[in-house]
Amino acid sequence: MVVFVEQTVMDDALLLNNSGFSVVKEKLMTFRDGKDDLTDKIDFIICLGGDGTLLYASLLFQVRNSLFCLTMHTAWLAVYLHHY
Repeated sequence: MVVFVEQTVMDDALLLNNSGFSVVKEKLMTFRDGKDDLTDKIDFIICLGGDGTLLYASLLFQVRNSLFCLTMHTAWLAVYLHHY
């Protein structure tokens, strides 16, 4: 299995300071938004974040007609705003 992540994940200070990340980092591949065509390489997406993250992921892969996307909403702002 090939796992693609954004370059910002590879450069994240918290992950770089985690000793276990060095093992995982070697198995990850990055992509360049707007430059790398991943449409025929992606079978499913796991999207962790809020509404903006999901919209961004759908923008990256909008040419695919059917693509499974597992989303986990982790943003607190949308939940907070619903109370006001």
